Amino acid sequence: MSLTGAIVLTPIFQPEQNEEIDDLVSSKYHSVIRIYLVRAVYSVLATGLLITAFSLYMAARGCVITPVLVLGTVADAVFLGSLGMLTAALSHNTVIGYLPPFLYYALNIGMGPKLGVFYLFSMTLEQYTPKLWMFAAGVLLIAISLLYQKLRRLL
Repeated sequence: MSLTGAIVLTPIFQPEQNEEIDDLVSSKYHSVIRIYLVRAVYSVLATGLLITAFSLYMAARGCVITPVLVLGTVADAVFLGSLGMLTAALSHNTVIGYLPPFLYYALNIGMGPKLGVFYLFSMTLEQYTPKLWMFAAGVLLIAISLLYQKLRRLL
């Protein structure tokens, strides 16, 4: 479920990659950054709702799901999604934006706990505080990608 963040957050900048749509959006009264921010907030909320819905389904089928596990998964999803979002902003290509989250997921399978607080599967070791770091890093990466888009538009 952590990869849903990469699927939902990465394409936030995709519509404006088309030059005609970018010109149209840029001509409007509202700032494009405000539009990006609204898309980012909705995407994070949608990711949280998808993960919660899946967790409720699993709980209805007899799995033991605690709120801490759900929140930890949301933190993972926000972090992976922000990696894709930042890459899509830097490369100005949504397809390339999908690569780092999936590579990072594979890296976690191979390297394991050597990644420290950025180990995606830290909850299997009953370590929950790294999820706070991952969520904070995800929010920071989202902010950096929005700031980059703003600077790119100014220049």
